[in-house]
Amino acid sequence: MRGLDLDNEEQIDVLYSAPFSALATISDGNCMIEAEVEAVDEASAWSVFNRFMCDELGDVHVVRIDLDLVTITDLAERCDVNRETARLWSTGARRDNFPVPFTTAGSSKVWAWSDIYRWLLSAGKSVSDTYAAEPLSVNFIENHNGLVARRRSVTKGWEGPRWITQRPSHQNVLMFIPPAKRIAMPEQSRSKVKAVIRVERAGA
Repeated sequence: MRGLDLDNEEQIDVLYSAPFSALATISDGNCMIEAEVEAVDEASAWSVFNRFMCDELGDVHVVRIDLDLVTITDLAERCDVNRETARLWSTGARRDNFPVPFTTAGSSKVWAWSDIYRWLLSAGKSVSDTYAAEPLSVNFIENHNGLVARRRSVTKGWEGPRWITQRPSHQNVLMFIPPAKRIAMPEQSRSKVKAVIRVERAGA
């Protein structure tokens, strides 16, 4: 069967021999690969990751990149501020072009962390070290997931939509880490990219 088997030592050894740091885990029954890749930009980082997977672990199929969605409480934690400050950023007098919510989860609004991250940088606000990695843009994630969905539909013998917008509730995906604390980079400088990739489990 195609997929990643965390009990398969050969597969895991190959993954951990990658030219980037990687960690394979299971979350909500789904296999996830978290990786940090050095690259010029997010597209190049994905290319490095995907090329390695195809060349060395061709039997592991990437299902999608997950989008990191956050609530006001999450935002407060990631920015080391109290919840009221985060709330004022999102709805109050301190809004200052704060991103619009991506969707809702029950009665709560949720935002794409990538949108908020870029707003924080533009507003001169800080992010805790744990969340200092810059996420992939929503467009990059959705375009990639749409292409994957289309390929899967074609291999199953029916024609799916060219682009599919997905709004998963699980955590992200691919994060761009500019050097020198995200100071403006020379065009060809290299950066770290962190990714959490969902794959099919072996036997799935």
